[in-house]
Amino acid sequence: MVPHEPVVIKPAPVVIKAKPRRVVAAPVRRITPVTRVHSPAVIYIDHDHWRAEADVIQEQVDLGANFNDHYRVVALSCGSGCIDNLVIDVDSGEIIEELNACGAAEFSLNSNIIHVPTRSQPSGQCELISYQLDGAALNEASTQ
Repeated sequence: MVPHEPVVIKPAPVVIKAKPRRVVAAPVRRITPVTRVHSPAVIYIDHDHWRAEADVIQEQVDLGANFNDHYRVVALSCGSGCIDNLVIDVDSGEIIEELNACGAAEFSLNSNIIHVPTRSQPSGQCELISYQLDGAALNEASTQ
């Protein structure tokens, strides 16, 4: 008897054709900087205590609107138990409001109402205050 070599059957290579990807670049909105000289900026910082946070604020604004389809709410710590909520126009870069709070603000991309927990002076406890955006101004809507 003649020894036989084992027969190895190799499967045919499988070729998977991937669909071509289409990358679309979104337009970038930039305005000539007023307060920051070294890099292009959208934000305009009027208060000295926020200049140190300019890059963090800019990164948040670059993410686009998260409130009322036109504004970005950026929450930054301002001390122990204190949060400053900056409401920024994403097109002009203007900080239209600085809301001091004792917790995170509640807001929506599709709403013009923002709920901010604030600490009342007599009791020291947080109470929820609602603000309504009217044009480019926040007005107190109700206290709960």
